[in-house]
Amino acid sequence: MKKIFVFLLTSLLLFNLTGFTFCDKQEYIYTGYYNGMIDDNSIEVSSNNETLVLRLPAKLKSYFIQNILNENEYIEFKYSKNEYNQFILHYINFKNK
Repeated sequence: MKKIFVFLLTSLLLFNLTGFTFCDKQEYIYTGYYNGMIDDNSIEVSSNNETLVLRLPAKLKSYFIQNILNENEYIEFKYSKNEYNQFILHYINFKNK
């Protein structure tokens, strides 16, 4: 029993020293309005009286660079938070209001 306890404490210490964290990959789906691109890597959306900055993964960048969405367009979008507390966009769709 003592060996198990020592092993668990040692493991916990190693995880803390190496900066290991458990990443919560909870995804959020909301509707709101597309406000526009901030730069080549980020867009801004408004939802539930909040303004969010969403980081664009490589697979979605060309979609926004081509200006397919218009500002103030009603959208549905899904995002998650990464280990740096940045919001990462997973998908975005036009919505009829």
